[in-house]
Amino acid sequence: MTAQCYLQEQFDRRGARIVLNGDHPWDIQVRDWPRMAAAFLRGTIGLGEAYMDGVWECDNLDELFYRLAGAPFPTLAGLGVQTAALMRMGRRRNAFRVGEAHYDLGNDIYAAMLDRRMTYSCAYWDNGARNLDQAQEDKLELIARKLDLRPNMRVLDIGSGWGSLAGYLAEKYRVTVTGLTVSKEQAAFANDRYAGAGVRTLVEDYRDHVPPVPYDRIVSVGMFEHVGVTAYRAFFQNAARILARDGLLLVHTIGNSRKRDRPDPWVAKYIFPNSAIPDPVDIASASRGLFRLKHAEDIGGRNYWRTLICWLNNFDAAYPSLDHNRYHERFRRMWRLYLGGAAGNMRAGLMDVWQFLYTKL
Repeated sequence: MTAQCYLQEQFDRRGARIVLNGDHPWDIQVRDWPRMAAAFLRGTIGLGEAYMDGVWECDNLDELFYRLAGAPFPTLAGLGVQTAALMRMGRRRNAFRVGEAHYDLGNDIYAAMLDRRMTYSCAYWDNGARNLDQAQEDKLELIARKLDLRPNMRVLDIGSGWGSLAGYLAEKYRVTVTGLTVSKEQAAFANDRYAGAGVRTLVEDYRDHVPPVPYDRIVSVGMFEHVGVTAYRAFFQNAARILARDGLLLVHTIGNSRKRDRPDPWVAKYIFPNSAIPDPVDIASASRGLFRLKHAEDIGGRNYWRTLICWLNNFDAAYPSLDHNRYHERFRRMWRLYLGGAAGNMRAGLMDVWQFLYTKL
C-alpha cells in the first residue's frame, strides 16, 4: 500500500470528510508523501512540524480542524488544544517560561494581530459587536460590571498582559490597579501606555506578591490556563490571603467540561509551555473552603472562535510588513497553525470560556 492510500484510508475510516489533495479549501494538500507518512506516525508534534516545514498545506485551517474535531482522530484533532505536561507546570521555576517563549516574542506582532487595546483573550461578540475593538471592549465592560466597582477601590489584575483591562478599569471606573505579568515586554508596554492613569504593572509571580493592604477586587483573565492543576489550590489560597473580607474574585479562563486533555507535545513545545486547559471539577475542588461561587457564566467557544479568526486575518494581513528575520516563514506557518487550529476546535465546541465570580467564605 502506498503512503497516499494508507493516509487516505486513515481519514476515511474516521469519517473526517477530508480528501488528501482534494479540491476543497479544507482538504490537506500533501507535498511530500513519505515525510507526511512519517509525520503521521509521530502524532501531533510530527504533523505540526511537518506543516511548519511545508510538507503539507491547507487553505482553510479553521474548517480543517472543525471537521477533524467531529471525528475520533486524536492524532490531529488535538493540535489546537493548549495543553502541556500537567504535573510539572505548577512549579515556580517554570512560571516565567511561557512569558519568555510566548508573550515576549515582540510587541510588534501582537500590536498587528490584536485590537487597539492589545487584549489577548476571548472577545465578547454576543452584544452585537461589529469589529474586534468593540467586541473586546464589550468583554472588558462585562467583567467590570461583575466586579461591581466603586471609585478608589484597589484592584489586582493577575496576568494583566499589555494592560488592556487594567487601563479600562482605571480610566472608566476611577480605581487603582496593580497588574502582575511574567512578561517583561508586557510590563514595559503597560507601564508606558498607562503612566499616570492609576495603573502599575509588575513582573512578578502571583505567589510572591505581598500588598501593603488587601485588595478590594482581584481579577484574572486568560492566565489560569498557565497555573497548572497541581497549583490551583495555591492560586486560590493566595487570592484569599490578599483579598479583603468583603472582596470579589473573578476568574476568566478557557475550560474543558469533557475530560482533562493529555499533554499535547506540539503546543507545549512551540506555543504554550507549561499550560493546560482547566477542568471545572478541579477548579471547584481547589476553591472549596476558601471561596463561595457567586456567579458562573460560559460565554462560549463561539466568541473565542470569532476572536481567533480576527487574529488570524490580522496576522495574515500584517505579516508582509513584519521583520522576516525575526518572524521567518517557519514561524509564520507555526503561528497560522496555532490560530487556525484553535479556532476550529473552539468552533466545534471542544472548549468553553468561563467566567467565575467568587466571594470569600
